[in-house]
This record gives sequence, structure tokens and C-alpha cells, in this order.
Amino acid sequence: MANSKSSKKRIVQNQKRRLRNKIIKSKNRTLTKKFNSLVDSYISGGSNDDSKKEAITHLFKEVSAHTNSVWSKGVYKRNKASKITSQLQRKYNQL
Repeated sequence: MANSKSSKKRIVQNQKRRLRNKIIKSKNRTLTKKFNSLVDSYISGGSNDDSKKEAITHLFKEVSAHTNSVWSKGVYKRNKASKITSQLQRKYNQL
């Protein structure tokens, strides 16, 4: 248990940051899963629906931007953010 005032404050700060990071990571995973499922359904469907492709493009930009913002906030390290973006780009290029 913390004894000094500064260590108690540090515990509270760490809890806040841990919660914030957890929420941000969860949103990033959710967006990534949504993108992957949309691309898989587009590829397996075989139809060349322009509205679906536009939705995929919009979601790709959103996921990439969110991943970069997660990196800039210090939640992900640079290589992890780059890896995620690269995987999404490869999936997007299959269209």
C-alpha cells in the first residue's frame, strides 16, 4: 500500500491511464474486426457492389487514422501500429 501522498496520486493516475488505454485499444480492435468482416464478405460475395466498396474504403481510412492516433497517444508502439496498418493495407489491396 502506498504511504506517501505522491505515490497515492501516482496510483490514481495509473488507474485512469490504464482505463483510457483499455478503451482506446478496444475501439481499435472493434474497428479492425469490422473492417476484416466487411472485406471478407465483399470477397466471398463475388458481387462488385460500389456502395460496399466505398464503405470499405471509408472504414479503412477510419481504422488507419485511429491506429495512428493510438500510436501518437503512446498506447501502441510505432512498430505495432505499423504492423496493424500494413495488415489492413494488404487486406484492402485484395479488393
